[in-house]
Amino acid sequence: MLKRNHNQGFTLLSVLISLSILLIILPILAPLLFQINSIKESSLKEQMSVSSFFHLLQLELNQGKNFELKPSGIYITQSEDKVILIERYRDNVRRRVNLTGHEVLLFNVQEITFRIGQNFIHVSLQMIGGNEYERTFYKLQT
Repeated sequence: MLKRNHNQGFTLLSVLISLSILLIILPILAPLLFQINSIKESSLKEQMSVSSFFHLLQLELNQGKNFELKPSGIYITQSEDKVILIERYRDNVRRRVNLTGHEVLLFNVQEITFRIGQNFIHVSLQMIGGNEYERTFYKLQT
């Protein structure tokens, strides 16, 4: 008859050792995982804000008749009595109509540069966190 060897498998001692290791590691990993998740969320929010800004700028350019770059920002003429100014103000990018009002389009901007060509505008953004975004907008021909 075959004799069985019963010294393989889990014992109470191995379970207690595994549980104690888990209890030591878990308090260290929990804040780390929370921090990683927080970083991902803030980066996603920034990307969504920049995407929204680019979308609004594209709408302004499509509605405008012409655009002009000046040291204070980019001027978009929509009609004889309506001129839109997109400019950096402190660490924000804001929109002003006829040099009045203050509508913030984007927060936490370290630097914004505009470059104008024949029928396009190239925008470069550098955010306070160091992320950089660029987009080229083309004027719709009507």
